[in-house]
Amino acid sequence: MTYQNPVKRSQYPEIQTTGDNLYSRVRDFYLAEEARIVQAIRRGDRPEAVAAINRVLVHVYAKGGEDSDALKGLLLELVVMMSRAAADAGASQEEILGNGYEHLVELSRVQDDEELAVWLRHSFDRIMAAVGSGKKPDAVLSKTMAFLRDHCSEHLTRSWLARHVGVSESHLASLLKDRLGQSFTELLQQVRLDKALEQLRGTDAPIADIAAACGFSDQSHLTRIMRQLKGYTPRHYRAASSAGGDVSREEPGV
Repeated sequence: MTYQNPVKRSQYPEIQTTGDNLYSRVRDFYLAEEARIVQAIRRGDRPEAVAAINRVLVHVYAKGGEDSDALKGLLLELVVMMSRAAADAGASQEEILGNGYEHLVELSRVQDDEELAVWLRHSFDRIMAAVGSGKKPDAVLSKTMAFLRDHCSEHLTRSWLARHVGVSESHLASLLKDRLGQSFTELLQQVRLDKALEQLRGTDAPIADIAAACGFSDQSHLTRIMRQLKGYTPRHYRAASSAGGDVSREEPGV
């Protein structure tokens, strides 16, 4: 994961604050982003949460001065808030409690602002991992399959799919392999082929149009994949389906 260096100047505009106390001032910065961070964690949107946390770090270090104890208290409060959002998103309560102990132990060892930023990032990583591991497999699979069916014509990646269903890439890969025995690429190809078969059976659309609508690069690509996985061409499958015949084997020379 790539994070923005919090001590560098940022393109983000400064947030107006109130009060003279350091803690009150820096606390205003993260409160301005709190709702965004909470919502991002609840839906498993890691990039959005990272962006919001980066904004917090930029403003905290721009305004925080030398009071490390105040910064520690502020960022600990932020981690507690993120942990609650993770629990709302389905993370295991036991894992969240265990993480909380780790957060405190590591925070007690922090000596400077740079280490404090690293601590926040590590804490965030643990929180997001807990969100992913807490998702119920059947619910994740159901959401995964629905998303693939609806978007199979698009250029999909495993990272995009993982963000949509609210789990990490590694957790999604393990779930697909354990529950379906397939990789992301294999599953996407199967979903596209199933949709193509359905359209070949139920419509008179040109095969080239069906190929495009199902995410294949062209008709030849669809034909190659169908022959490889099913043993027949789209044309043979459509003809046999219309005639009510056997489509399990393709006629020689077709």
